[in-house]
Formats: sequence, C-alpha cells, structure tokens
Amino acid sequence: MKKIYSYLLGLAALAAPAAADANVVTINIDNPEAVTVTREGYDYNAGGYITEDLFDPIEEVNQYTYDAGTTVAVYIRAKEGYKIMSMINNGMDVLYGNAYAYISCSDMNSGQVYTINTADLSEIRTATATFNIDDVSKVRLSYGGSGGEITTLVDGANTIKFDPASEGRFQVGSKEYNSPIYSVKLDGTNVAESYGNWYVDCTDGSVVDIQAAWPDESYIVKINVPADCPDIISSVKNGSTNEDIEGDFTQGVALKSGTSISIQVNNSVYAIDKFSINGEPQTSFYGSWSGRVRDTDLTFDVEGHPFGTFDVTLNVNDASAVKAYKASYAQTDAEIAITDGDNTITYQEAQYASYYLYLQPQGDNVLNSVTIRHAGSDEVTDGSNTIQVQPGDIITVEAGPKVRDKQFILWIDEAAMPNIASVKASFFDYNTYSDVVIYDGPFEAGNNIVKYSQIELPFNLNVATKHPETTPEGYMPWQPYMFVNDLSEGQTNILYFNTDNLHDGDVVRVFNEQPTLALVTVQLADNTDADNFEVLYDGQPVADWAEDGEFTAFAGSAISVKWTAPEVEEGFFMTHTCTLDGEPLEADDNNVCSFNVAGNCTLVLAEQKNVSVENVSADAEAADNAVYNLHGIRVADNASDLDRLPAGIYICGGKKVVVK
Repeated sequence: MKKIYSYLLGLAALAAPAAADANVVTINIDNPEAVTVTREGYDYNAGGYITEDLFDPIEEVNQYTYDAGTTVAVYIRAKEGYKIMSMINNGMDVLYGNAYAYISCSDMNSGQVYTINTADLSEIRTATATFNIDDVSKVRLSYGGSGGEITTLVDGANTIKFDPASEGRFQVGSKEYNSPIYSVKLDGTNVAESYGNWYVDCTDGSVVDIQAAWPDESYIVKINVPADCPDIISSVKNGSTNEDIEGDFTQGVALKSGTSISIQVNNSVYAIDKFSINGEPQTSFYGSWSGRVRDTDLTFDVEGHPFGTFDVTLNVNDASAVKAYKASYAQTDAEIAITDGDNTITYQEAQYASYYLYLQPQGDNVLNSVTIRHAGSDEVTDGSNTIQVQPGDIITVEAGPKVRDKQFILWIDEAAMPNIASVKASFFDYNTYSDVVIYDGPFEAGNNIVKYSQIELPFNLNVATKHPETTPEGYMPWQPYMFVNDLSEGQTNILYFNTDNLHDGDVVRVFNEQPTLALVTVQLADNTDADNFEVLYDGQPVADWAEDGEFTAFAGSAISVKWTAPEVEEGFFMTHTCTLDGEPLEADDNNVCSFNVAGNCTLVLAEQKNVSVENVSADAEAADNAVYNLHGIRVADNASDLDRLPAGIYICGGKKVVVK
C-alpha cells in the first residue's frame, strides 16, 4: 500500500504546476527516516559556504523548486545505520558509489524525477568476516562500495558484519605513509599490494590477517656495477627520511626489514643498458627505483656504459637535390653539410633519447626512394623524409626530378558522365606546404590514363558532382560508386577516394550506380597447361586465376584470354579453344579470345596436340587410315567414316579428300 501511495503522490507531483520562471525536480525516497537532504554550496549573499536542509520534514515524495537559470547542488546522505542502494532517473541507476547521492539541479533537469532506494544495514549485513590485526593504530580498514572507514577496530580479532552483495571488497591501507603495513592475508593466502592498498574480497566466514609490524630481521642489499662505471649509482637514500644510507653497497649493506630504499643512477653520464633485481630485468626502469626491504636479500645488477657517439651512413646520389638535418624536421641549426656518395653522420648518445635524420628535397626535386639497412642485417626497408636512426644504419637516398613512371586506368561509366563536373587527383606536399595536382582532366567515358610517381602516394581522387543552378526541394546530389580493381568495397557517398594501396597498372572504376560483381569460373581441360594462357581483366593480368579456379569481375567488363603455343616435337603442332558457358569463342589473329562479362559464367580453356599434315603417311589402303581435318585434328578412325562427316576437305592417307 505504501508503494501505491508513493506512486500516486509522484503522479500528483508531476501534474502540479510550477511558476513560469521556476524549475522543479521531484525526489522520491522509500524511507524518509534513512536520509538527509541538503543544499550545499557557496552562497554569495551569506558570504560563505552553506549547508541547509532542503525539506522539513522529508516525505516519501518531495518537490524542490528553484529559480530558472541557477544551479543548485543537492546531496542525499544516509543516516547512521542506513545505506543508499540506488538513485533511479529515467530508468537508470545514476548513483556513483554508496557514500551519498548527488543531484545538480539546473535548467537541464527541470521536471526530472529521482527515486532514492535505501537499506537498513542491520538487515542487509548478513555476512561476517574476522580481521586479525596486530596494531590497529597503523591500519585503515574500509568497507567496499564506498561504505566508509571502520573506526571500531581493536588489536586482535575483529568480527565485521557486511553486505555480501555490495560491501564484500574491503580496502586495507596504512594510516601513515611512513608506517607501511607488512602483509595482508586472506584465508592464509598473501594478498598483493596495489599502490599502497590491499583489496580483500571477502565472503561469509572469511579470515583476514593484517600484520602491520615488520619482522625484526636484517637482509643484505648489494648493488653490482660495471668496472668502467664505478660511480654509475649517484645515491642510495632512505625513502622515508630522504637521507643517504651509509655503507658500501658494492660489498653489501645489512638493512632492517621495512626499510624504504630509493636508488638513483647517474644517467647524465652513463647509458643504462639493463637494471635487474635478483636476476629479474626491470623493463620499466627509467633511472630510479624505490621499494622496501622485506624478507629476502636484494641484489641489484646495473649494466651500462659511458655515453659516447655512434655513426650512421647517408648515401646520396645528388647532394644538390636534398638537404639533411640531424632532427625530426627542418630545424635550421641542425642542418648538416652533405656531398654526393657516402656521408658519415655522428650522433652524441644520451639516455632515453631518440635520434632523427630529416631529409628535405630542394627546388623541383623529390626523394624518389629512401631505403634503410640496419647494422648486421641484410634486410632493406623503405624510409621517408623523417627517419629514426640506429647505430650503424646505412641510409640510401635517390633524389632528383620527379618522374611519373607509374599509371592507373581511370575507367568511367558512360552513364555517370552527365553527373561529373570534374575529376582531380592531388595531394598535400608537406615539404612545400602546398597542394600538388597530379591530374585535372580532361576525362571521358571508358579508360583514362593517369600518370603518377610512387612518392605521390597516397593522393586523393576527387570526383566532383554537377549540381543544378536552382536546387529543387528534396534534392539529393548524385554520388559515385568507386572501386580499385574489384577488390575493395564501394566508396558509397565518398567523393574523395584515398589511394593508399594503389599499384602500377591498377584500374579505378567510377560507376553511376551500384555495379554487379560477377564470378568468372575458369576450368582447364585435360592435358592443358595454364602457363600457356594469360587472362586479362580490362587489359590487366588476373593473378592466381589458375590456382583459385575463379576470379570476380564487374558486369560489363572485358575479359581476354591470350594463348602462346608451346613448342612440340617435329611433325606435331598445338591448337587451343576457349569455351564460354558451352559456346566456343573465336580467337583473333593473335590467338586472343575476348568476351564481356554479363554475369556469373564458366570459361573452359583447352589445348590439343595435333599431327601435322606432312606427318600423315601415304597408304594405298586408304580405308584403313584415320581421318583429320585441315587443322590436323583427328575426326574419324577410318576412311569408311568419311560419308558420315559434314561437307568439307579432310586428310586421309596423306591425301586430300572432298566430302560433298
């Protein structure tokens, strides 16, 4: 009945009118006795920070009215013995932590309803855990879920009740930074420290042992350093007092368990190659280490060497075409003089430094190629204007006038031509900070050749759309479908086509509408060698067609099959046939069969080895001789079968025979 009453009150509150210049929020509370509701913040009229009760008394349904254009901070806090479990707004729980609920009342949330759900701690804390603590003056223990710090601890056993659903993860920490806790165990198992805290996941009946006092034991701390770097360790300090720890650590120093150690290496003079603790390399070491002596000896192994120099080799074909800088950009004071051929560039070593070489083309020249070979490696990799160098690198630069020795075919659908205003290929040159145009028309339906240089990749291919002079209502501009070969997805609604993966000879197709992609299946007849055939798709070779047995092509595209006759022994010759969906294709004078793709199709390629006419022996008994056509293909086993053959000229017994 209580819930129904609250619901009806909520509806009534929403229906109640508010002043035109005021905002209203509604706060529903399931148990008004469990919480306080206050308005808090700096009040300029009062001249200070104020905290005041918002409702007196607090009801199950409460409306708060505030001026439009203002923001008021409202806090709902649980009273002793209670806990806020949720705050629901628009069907979502917007409570972050259980310590309190917060509502920022402003114009944006006027009219919103917030529902506070609480719980009686005596009812929900049904689980129990035992915390054994040797010295509570050094230990801080808090409930999980923002349940707050537990302040009733005593030395020895402490029985703590908790809500297993929201408070099971307890937080253990030290009350003072300089008095750390030695260990925390959950049911006999050590719990790992996390940034000065221990998080203990308890269930009903868990036992937690907290040992604040450190053992009265001493352990040896030793630091091994390279012979040529005797002062590589700049200091060893007590991390709690920041005072030097006396003793020769290269021989080993006995320190009490719990002693805080801070080791600083001299990385202004030495390069640190490796830093290990008890044989374990520290991958995230950056010049200093801090920790404590616990229950074992500590051996630090520091490997390093005095800072020196290292060289890289820069080989340039034409030094007048490029400038070089010992920096990551064209930094004026970092320019170095270079000559044609090999140039030795020396770098000063520094800890945690990165070393760069920047190459800047001069005038109309470009970097046609930049390659890098690392010391001790035969692998050559491509580089760019900015190179992060390593000791011993060999960098080879070919600089000179730009040569557009590559090309792609820009195929434009005839149906798309009326919709295209212009076609432009360009890129932004960061050397000159200007736009470089590669191609700006003219263009026509079908194939258009666009020349480019490898160093100009990637560039943007912009197909600009024509628009009417007067834009009609509901006008939607045409946008092309663009593909590189048939391997990429259509760039629907994208007028700028990025060409990162463009290769020499590729075909970029621009369609007026979504094209149909067909599957061309290729089959080889018996005794047919795929190496004698080349399959071309719009003039470009199709890779792996024989291995895959198929390839995809857009409907309307041209497929050509070129055949090269293999050499055979004297007295024989080779022929071939191409069949598309069971229909033979006629070859031209260059042995090329062609067709246009209409849809999914099957192409069968076949070779035949034939007997030359000159190799057919004359035989007086022609009736016993096989019959061949003029191409040398055997068409019958015996002359007696001639009358069954179509009209034509045949070879039988070395003689021509006419069948009418």
